Amino acid sequence: MLQRIICDKFPKQPNPFQKGLNVVLGDDNATNSIGKSTFLMLIDFALGGDDYIELDKDTISKVGDHAVKFILSFDEEKFYFYRNTNDAEYVHYCNDKFESINKRKLSEFKDFLKEKYNLSEDVSFRNSAGRYSRIYPKQNTDQKDPLVTAKGEPKAQAILALLKLFNSYKIISDLLREYNQLNEQKKTISASQKLNLVPSIGKKDYEKNIKQIDALRNQISLVRESILTQTVDIEAIMGDEVRFLKSRRTKITASINSINATLERIIKDATGDKKSDYVSYDELLKFFPNVDIERVKKVDNFHVEISKIISKETKEYKHQLEERLKAFKEEVSAINDRIASITNADNSTQIALENFSKLESVLKKLNEENAFFEKVKDINQKVDAKHTEYIEQQQTVILSIQNDINKDLDTLNKYIYNAQAISPTLLLKEKSYEYKTENDNGTGTEFKNLVILDLAILNLTTLPIVIHDSILLKNIQNDAMDKIAQLYASSKKQIFIAFDKLSSYPETTQKIMNDHCVLKLSRNSELFGYSWSRTAANDSEK
Repeated sequence: MLQRIICDKFPKQPNPFQKGLNVVLGDDNATNSIGKSTFLMLIDFALGGDDYIELDKDTISKVGDHAVKFILSFDEEKFYFYRNTNDAEYVHYCNDKFESINKRKLSEFKDFLKEKYNLSEDVSFRNSAGRYSRIYPKQNTDQKDPLVTAKGEPKAQAILALLKLFNSYKIISDLLREYNQLNEQKKTISASQKLNLVPSIGKKDYEKNIKQIDALRNQISLVRESILTQTVDIEAIMGDEVRFLKSRRTKITASINSINATLERIIKDATGDKKSDYVSYDELLKFFPNVDIERVKKVDNFHVEISKIISKETKEYKHQLEERLKAFKEEVSAINDRIASITNADNSTQIALENFSKLESVLKKLNEENAFFEKVKDINQKVDAKHTEYIEQQQTVILSIQNDINKDLDTLNKYIYNAQAISPTLLLKEKSYEYKTENDNGTGTEFKNLVILDLAILNLTTLPIVIHDSILLKNIQNDAMDKIAQLYASSKKQIFIAFDKLSSYPETTQKIMNDHCVLKLSRNSELFGYSWSRTAANDSEK
């Protein structure tokens, strides 16, 4: 439990906290801007909340950054901490003099709270304690929408948080995980179809494909039989002649390559490879400006003339090689024609094979389309079935929670009104809920309903703490508030409330509030010693 909060900025430190009810009392004038809500925010801040930093910036700007020291007690063991407003993502673990021993991330501190408050694995400490810490200006003070923690939060998320708090989430979590996995597969397939990455056909196309597939299979069977009767072994068709021709072509090709190499060498030896010896006269002058360039040109021209001279003998030999090369090429061409005429002898078989390949390709495409249609149909059926199973199981769990809450609400409401008023009822669904009192939607009734809903959940679950700001309580009629005060005081868990105008309530209420008061605030006795909302000119409340 939270045992103490200390802040050096307070002119007066609050009393230690106790189990059950802890009250921050305002004055009889219900004076605003004295720090009641801010103190409740600080309690929430000490328990890992961020709303003090995010929603009470005006306080921090006026007071300056400050450390909130606090003591937690579990099983008679005390733990000392402090948390700075200018370093709120960390919590300091301290000795009993609030000297920092080590500094840990806020997430680790929340895990510590979850462990010490014995919350189940599925329950987040902040998603439970923060949800039922109803402090102005947090967005969970709407009496008409009591389960959501902020405006815009999906009601399905609020219901899921309630299931976890009742330790009922494990019953449906496996089903939900399986449903989500199947649904992701469905979404992936749908996206792939939209991008034309996979086939996408309807039921009519599927049925049409079935008929085409049967027809194609018959055609393919007939073609296969035709091929088997017409086709002979390819090696037999080619025979010895084809093997001889290929061997001869290989030898001739080698001779052609040899002749080409010889011709290239003759031409190179006779003419020289002048391309590689080419010299730019301009480049030569850049490097050797004094060179006799005319002389160089004469030498160059001499080599060119020499390259044009080929001996008579060399010419004759070259001519002979060219004639042999021509004959070899003609023979290779004749060999290729002969091989082609032999291998293409069975043209009807070739046509049958091509037809067979086309039919197989069409059949494959249709089979793929239908297989994917069946896969999509199967995944859709599985998604629907798993969702139905999940909804049915969730409804069973929700109905059980709903009955438990409504039973406790009825008990609390009868205690408040001596069984003379209609009790509120909570109707839970998968993605929505409704909470109201039949034939009574008055403001006081709705705020009373919100308060007893929190108390019912506090009674029935591992929820460790409830915080109620005065904005929730001031609209409740006095005699009902008197009974609620008694319910607060009888709780075994910690409840923190802000309350004012005490003298207007019955003596029993006054006694409970005074007995459980941990801090009194009023004009000229504000939480931080002054109120920045009053001007010096008129010292009046804004």
